[in-house]
Amino acid sequence: MSIRSLFVHTLLTVVVSSQKAQFDKKVTTLMSTYLESNEPKASDVIAKCLVKQNTWDEITGELKNNIVSLVPASKYLSAMAMLNTWDNCMKKSGSSMDAAFGAISKAFATVLKTPYTNIIKKMKSMAAAKKTNGQMTTQAYTIAAKALTKPVVQKKEGEFPKLSSVSGYFLQLINAVKSLCNQAQWNCSLPPLKTLILSSLYDMKKSS
Repeated sequence: MSIRSLFVHTLLTVVVSSQKAQFDKKVTTLMSTYLESNEPKASDVIAKCLVKQNTWDEITGELKNNIVSLVPASKYLSAMAMLNTWDNCMKKSGSSMDAAFGAISKAFATVLKTPYTNIIKKMKSMAAAKKTNGQMTTQAYTIAAKALTKPVVQKKEGEFPKLSSVSGYFLQLINAVKSLCNQAQWNCSLPPLKTLILSSLYDMKKSS
């Protein structure tokens, strides 16, 4: 490898790391610190899927496949207990974990549709131009970091249209999940959500 090539590869690594660091910091500042030092691993899983232009369902499936390795070892037993309690509560309410996960997944897919579409469009054009995976990863993190803001997680009630009129707007993640759950489902989901996300930053009450 020439000195110039080595310099370019080193510079690219620094740029990717910088963009990734910005995104990871936003996640742990605005959304969740639950995964602790494993959070960058989770973002790596997502970034690789985006570079491969995976569908939203494929990305969700990949995260599920990696969930055991992503949960910190110190939290594994408590995580299993939390899921068991969540499952029992949902069953008693006449619902199911599938319904809860379905609502959460749909909310994320709806709210993040615009940045996801922008990233996939960029990945396709870069792939056609034969850009490297490193260059594509940098762009994926750049777009994602710019898109992830506190208003995307939740804005005050009334500042965004309801789910039925989402066209052209970001729906807040938390409010979108609320709108897709009935009261019983939300009551069951609230304790684990408070554990998983930085709930103190947001309004977690569900209007009847």
